[in-house]
Formats: sequence, C-alpha cells, structure tokens
Amino acid sequence: MSNFQYPVSTAREALSVTAPMFDADIFKNKLFVDLDEVRGGDFIEQITYRLGMEPDGFMPTNDYIKILFSGHIGCGKTVELMRLHRDLDMPTKYLSIFISVEDELVYSRFEPEDFYVLLITKLVQELKKRGITKDTASLERLANLILSSEEVEEIDKESLKDEVSAEAGIGVSFLNFLKLGLNLKTTLANESESSKKIRREVRSNLLHIIQVFNTYLTEIREEIKKQNQGQDILFIIDGFEKIQLDKYQKVLIQDANALTDLQCNLILSIPINSFYHITDTPMYFSEKYVVPMIKVDKPESAEKLKEIVGRRINIDALFENDSSIEKCIEFSGGCIRQLFEIINAAVLKTVGRSKINTAIVDNVIEMLGGRMRERLDSKHVEILKNGNFQPADEPVRWMLYGLILLKYNGIKSIRLNPLLEKYMKDAGELGAK
Repeated sequence: MSNFQYPVSTAREALSVTAPMFDADIFKNKLFVDLDEVRGGDFIEQITYRLGMEPDGFMPTNDYIKILFSGHIGCGKTVELMRLHRDLDMPTKYLSIFISVEDELVYSRFEPEDFYVLLITKLVQELKKRGITKDTASLERLANLILSSEEVEEIDKESLKDEVSAEAGIGVSFLNFLKLGLNLKTTLANESESSKKIRREVRSNLLHIIQVFNTYLTEIREEIKKQNQGQDILFIIDGFEKIQLDKYQKVLIQDANALTDLQCNLILSIPINSFYHITDTPMYFSEKYVVPMIKVDKPESAEKLKEIVGRRINIDALFENDSSIEKCIEFSGGCIRQLFEIINAAVLKTVGRSKINTAIVDNVIEMLGGRMRERLDSKHVEILKNGNFQPADEPVRWMLYGLILLKYNGIKSIRLNPLLEKYMKDAGELGAK
C-alpha cells in the first residue's frame, strides 16, 4: 500500500484513502478519533471494568468471561477492538492476543474446528514473540491430539527458517504448533489430507482438547507472570462476523458450551444480524455489547465525524464549502464507512476537475439510495412502510446487516438509513414523518 501524507489533498489520493477496503494503521497514522462521548452507552468502560480494570489499577477477573462484540458493518468495531488491545496489552494487565480472522484464515474455507486451532497456534506465536518458548506436558498432549498425522509433520520446514533457526530451548511440541501457525492459512484453505485430519481430530475430541488446552493456559499463565508479560491472557478476535452463517452458529450456538469452557477471557466480534439470535442463549453469553451508530443530529457528533474525515483528507482542498461536507455527514447516518462511501463517490464524480459541491453530493445521495432500494423485496418495503422494526424478525435482521436499518444507542433505536429514506420519500413510497 502507498504511504500517504495525511491529510491528503488530491482527488486521486482521496479516492484511495476513502475506499471501502482502505487499510491503514489507524493509530500509527494518527487517524484515530475518540468517539466515546458521542456514541453513548459507555460500552468501552464497561468492557474494561468487566475485564478487571479498576480506577486505581488492575484486578484479574475471578471468572473467565466471553464478550460478544457486535455492530454494523463499518461502524468502527475493528478500531474499537484494536484500541482495547492497545490499552490492555501490557505487563500490569494482560498478554493480549489480537487475531484478525481475515488475515489468518480464508473465510470461504473456514470450518468450526479451525477456531480452536487458531487460538492455540496464535497463542504459541505470541509467546514466541515474547521470548516464552517453554514446552509443557499439556502442550505435548495437545500436539499428540491435533498434530498426529504424518502430513502435518511434513509441513514445509523452510517456512520456519527465519523464525526458529538454530534457537535452543524450543521444545518439539512448541515447534510443531509454531510450524502449523506459520502455514495455517494455506494448510486449512487447501483442504488437503492434513487439514482434514486436523479438523477430524478436533471435531471428535473437542471437549478433551479444551480440557488439555485449559491445563496449558494455567501452566503458561504462570510463566507469563514470571516473565512480566502480563497478569492474565486475553484473546481479541476480529472479523469473525464475516464467516458463513452456519459455521459461526456452530461455534457460538451448537457448541457454545465448549467455547464458554475455555479458561481464558475472550472478546469475539459477531454480525449484528446474528447478535439477537445468538444472545437468545443468555446462559452462555451474559456479556454482550453493540457498537451503536452515531446520532448525527447533535452538533458535537457531526464535529467528531468531520474530524475523522479531516484526519484523512484535506476538506478545504476537496470540498467547495462547509454545506457539502455537512450533507455527507448528515446522510452517513453516523456510519463511518457510509460516510467515506459518499465522499468516495463524490470525489469520483469530480474526476479531479473540481471541488465537491452540494449538487455533486445530492447526485451521489440519490445514486446510493437507489442502489439500496434495488436490494429490497416487497416484504422488506412493507416493513419499512409500517416502521415496526423488531430485531427478532429475520427480515429486520437482514436489513440491519445490510445497513438498510441502522441501530443507535438505546431501546427501540433502530432507524431507516437516511440514504434510502430520502430516496423512498422522493419516490412517494414513504410519507413525511
């Protein structure tokens, strides 16, 4: 990826940094804006308190909690999870392991068993980075349970050359998991005999594997404390919401007892359309949070969103006047991704020949609203007309996932996306409210 000098000032650079798939280190590039005050709900403070943060220090939790972390596509879940990781990953708090499922696995080839293999291999990789390479009897048992096939033993040793060349003190079991971790994406995506055997072993011995993994967590936790790398272990898993419906439901619903039996704290992102379905099992997941959209009708909220835009692009260089950027913010619905989608489409409309004006923004709003309308069938339209948005209803869940409906902070806070609302009102499908 190109290295940009933020905020960028040219239309071509703006197209890149406002694109939906734009990927940059938000914190390193100073693009982060704290939205706690305008989001409402204090969910970050509640999460950190539940994880042991006290006003005057840190107290490890007495139980191992599993936190479901949900929200719309583009609402800022990844940034908030990264912030939690940055704030909690320190010797006086946690050895925190941030896992991007998208980076580690191929979504279309994901199987439920991969989740547990991912946890083990990422823990071993993180321990290696921290200089903790202790082999234990429990890790050896895990290796025997999961990595017993000859195919796994023969994973390309060349990939380990730079990682473990000539290092003393690394046990065979630790090395085998390290080797698997370095090849995990390729191994599981290829659906080779190796991946089939790994998954078969995990599937048939899941509860036993979790018991042994818990023993390893207990043993290695003490080593982590001894080497001043943290007081406990925390997994933060991002991107799990993009996995196929039946796959993550297997992990989170059918096998929820296995997940909750893990003796570690864990934050797991889930899709908003499944949030209400999965949380129908409160005995398993008592800790659950939704990242709400930002209400743009408040001046302080609009200013924060404008600040986010201004960190990436030079607003004065690319917009003709304040009303143009303000309209983009208004029709974003408080969704950061949608805000940049509007701006990106507006930049493209200029083809680099002019600044963005209100006429261009109006044209983009109509275009994006029309595209959204084309995705709806008669059942969805009828629900939108009567305004009865019950998240337990499957069509409503689908519209939440697709940003047709937006969830804000509070009870009964689901609203129609302003892009679609304007389009349908202009077409006479919705009355004025």
